[in-house]
Amino acid sequence: MGPLIWHSNGRYMRGFTLPELLLAASLGLLITWGMVDLNANSLRVLRQIQRDQEAHEGGRFALDRLRQEIRLAGFFGSGSLPSTELMERPSLCFNLIGEAHEHVFAAPLDGRNNLAAGQSICGGQKILEGTDVLLVRSAHSGIHLRLSATQHYVVATPPVLQLATGSEILNSAMITCCDSIRSYQQQIFYVTEDRVLRRKRFLRGAFRASEPL
Repeated sequence: MGPLIWHSNGRYMRGFTLPELLLAASLGLLITWGMVDLNANSLRVLRQIQRDQEAHEGGRFALDRLRQEIRLAGFFGSGSLPSTELMERPSLCFNLIGEAHEHVFAAPLDGRNNLAAGQSICGGQKILEGTDVLLVRSAHSGIHLRLSATQHYVVATPPVLQLATGSEILNSAMITCCDSIRSYQQQIFYVTEDRVLRRKRFLRGAFRASEPL
């Protein structure tokens, strides 16, 4: 305890020494630091919980989307499929331009397992090492009445289904007024290096940039 100090009210008061003040200040700083650190840890845990919840919701949405697309794989509308035997496995980036369209009907569901690092799918971002790739081919459930020249369509022409662009359909006698025309869909699902599930779609004669799910 410090020395006695005469106060103006006529009493002696005992003050604090410098070591005592330093000790009290140190204890105060230690307690304050502990409270700040506790709050910071609580915020970090809360953010991690929120990220985990978002990842869980995103994963559930992605799985639901994949289930829907897999159920539609091989749906090309009413009509008989071409009786074509698949001699070799088509490329995932099979783009229909100048190639045999029978591959579409023979391999509606395809994929690759455990791909190596550094690869990209039909251009674009590199995939995550060890990821799997899923390709789904199908026709849109709705019938199209207005055609785009470069878009591919599945056309029900007796006796079998055919695949053609809008311009090929319009410039030929392939269809009559009552034939069904469905937009052709080709989608590739994979995980990129940033650990995001992405989809790449084949639209109007080309693969578009990937989009996150």
